[in-house]
Amino acid sequence: MFQTASRTLVEGMPALPVPPWQEAFGLGMIAVMCVGLTAILFAMVLARGVFTMRRNRRSILAEQTAGAVLDISFLENLARATPPQRMGALMYAMVRDCRGRILDIREAARAGDLDRLQSESSALAHSCDAFGATGLAHHARGLFFAVRDQAFDDAGRYIVELDAIAQMTFEALERRAPDYADPSLRAH
Repeated sequence: MFQTASRTLVEGMPALPVPPWQEAFGLGMIAVMCVGLTAILFAMVLARGVFTMRRNRRSILAEQTAGAVLDISFLENLARATPPQRMGALMYAMVRDCRGRILDIREAARAGDLDRLQSESSALAHSCDAFGATGLAHHARGLFFAVRDQAFDDAGRYIVELDAIAQMTFEALERRAPDYADPSLRAH
């Protein structure tokens, strides 16, 4: 009843030609449909995995922010490489820069300017990285990724949490400030 070069499905009906790709691979119509369905299911699983990874990446960044506010070893290395009388000025400049960028982030969010929001959050992350403020840097980077991925609920959460994370960072820097003060001033 079945033939390879042409298909006879029912006795007495004319044979249908077999498409070359079916003949080359020896696949029947059911096999072709199974391959197609498998490809569709694979694409759906892959897409779900990508979205889950993006969501998890944002959760991981938020958890890292809560755990480590400052990179103490980085700050100690910076203090050793910087004249003591300059370290306080550097920290003050970093805090002032971060506060300004946070205001710019809020303004961009109010204006709905996504490009500026991404730019300012990226700049805040880089500024914080340069001074060992890892918690605020991770948080700013999370905001950048949320805006880039158009995960606006997450972006809103990052913006709401920004002041609290910044305050924790600035307080931790203030507590560490005496460690970086000019040694000649500490003795008095």
